[in-house]
Amino acid sequence: MNDKIQPTVQDMITKFNGSYDIARKISAPDPSNSFSACGKAVFSHKSDNIILYQEEVVLYDSMNKELSQMKKSYFYQYDTGTHKIRKLFADGNLFHELILKEGSFYGEHLCNLDLYTARYLLNNKHLGITYNVLGPKKNYVISTNYY
Repeated sequence: MNDKIQPTVQDMITKFNGSYDIARKISAPDPSNSFSACGKAVFSHKSDNIILYQEEVVLYDSMNKELSQMKKSYFYQYDTGTHKIRKLFADGNLFHELILKEGSFYGEHLCNLDLYTARYLLNNKHLGITYNVLGPKKNYVISTNYY
């Protein structure tokens, strides 16, 4: 059975609602620079086209030692007419615009000279977000699954 669906902006908006458990891996070429995190995320609709994302996670090193507890917030702004979703930092600045392509949503963000390439994958079981981060100061992959 194929559990993949061809998502639409409306599918993503429907999925971006409620509370989820998070499982995150941060994988680097040097395993000692790899990390994991787990915690909770909440997507809550704030207006007709704005969703607030809040997460609280615990970060672990490669030896599974707890390093810190972290909180982050973002906003998602969507337009079902253009089939685009914008992810905004908590201060309202643009992180990236997500565009539907080949069954997934993709976006890019340049942070100084380091490029974050995002892929949002939705299937009928969960939402997965992967960032490939590459540049002169960074080289890792962040994979987050929401259940």
